[in-house]
Amino acid sequence: MLDLQASENQAFLREHRGSDPHRLLLRFRGKEPEQSLCRQLAWRQKIKQKLPTWFSDLRLQIPDGIALEQCSSEATAQLKASMFKGEAFADLTGGLGIDTAALARQFRRAYFVEPDAHRAAVAEANFRSMNLSVTVFKASAEEVMAELPPLDLLYLDPDRRALAGKRSVQLAQYQPDIIKLWPRLQAKAPQIAVKVSPAVALNAVRKKLPGLAEIWIIALHQECKEVILYWNETVEHSPPLMRTWHLGGRAWQRWSAPADPPPPPVEACGVEDFIFEPNPALRKGGISDDLLRHFPIKKLHPQSWLYTGSEDLSHFPGKRFRLLEKAKPFGPGLKGQKWNVVTRNFPKSAAEIQKQLALKPSQTHYLFATRDLSGWLFLLAEIIAD
Repeated sequence: MLDLQASENQAFLREHRGSDPHRLLLRFRGKEPEQSLCRQLAWRQKIKQKLPTWFSDLRLQIPDGIALEQCSSEATAQLKASMFKGEAFADLTGGLGIDTAALARQFRRAYFVEPDAHRAAVAEANFRSMNLSVTVFKASAEEVMAELPPLDLLYLDPDRRALAGKRSVQLAQYQPDIIKLWPRLQAKAPQIAVKVSPAVALNAVRKKLPGLAEIWIIALHQECKEVILYWNETVEHSPPLMRTWHLGGRAWQRWSAPADPPPPPVEACGVEDFIFEPNPALRKGGISDDLLRHFPIKKLHPQSWLYTGSEDLSHFPGKRFRLLEKAKPFGPGLKGQKWNVVTRNFPKSAAEIQKQLALKPSQTHYLFATRDLSGWLFLLAEIIAD
């Protein structure tokens, strides 16, 4: 295993931090540890925003690209860790160890389970470098369950590329198989948190793993990043509580509501002075309509997922726009202008509209292709905040 405690290896990484790692691989072909250091450089250049602590600490090693691709960001790991505190927990699916490192600061004892010997060895070295006391098991989740002591929490981020190296959103294709393992997990700890693909179908998951207390949806910068299935032996919501977070600037936008909120009545209304688009975590959770109970807004159409109101709402959990014009679709006056295109319940895609009207991108001006109860329409708007 590469020794990143060695000063000469850290010096190599520091000296070549801005270099092209692919050129360096050719330059140091057949030489070690230079080849391994070049691979570290290539991976490190991808993590500056996602893992800023790991990027700045040259002692921390990345075992492989797949572990890096699937790992949580530091921001989401810290958010999840803040939900827990206790005596002992186990991360049954190891990987890079970002979630373990965050959770270890919330518990007195931490256990890290990873079947791949190289990943386990790298994680063990990384935990020592971070002054974290974590017991590492080089075994699979199924093998180690009986050896683990009583726990307050089991955390899992199953391998979603386990079958033929292809990414999957189906729980039955994860490794370990969460569905088969579920009864054993429930018998082992009073709390379970499972990170699944952000593309997972939530209704299908709820049928596969009944009794979930909550489903957490975490979005960063307008993109849904994580879905967490949370089970607690003392809490059961039917339907489960949807908890959402979105980080667009410096502060998290939080919103919670029961799953499957009853659809509100949608009345024909004119588009008012402001347009509101719920953040991606709310949209993924299917609880955007809960906002109608808390803000003076109206929904344009049952399937459009856009809302309108007569005043700017600074605490709205999503993007806010000032309406400039309501227009007929594909009017000749729009050709060649600068608009970001967003489609909501419209028969053509954003790319098709952009091509047909020869539109150029804009940082501030948006064209919403959507519909209200009266039919299809374009809404031209200026962004206020996201």
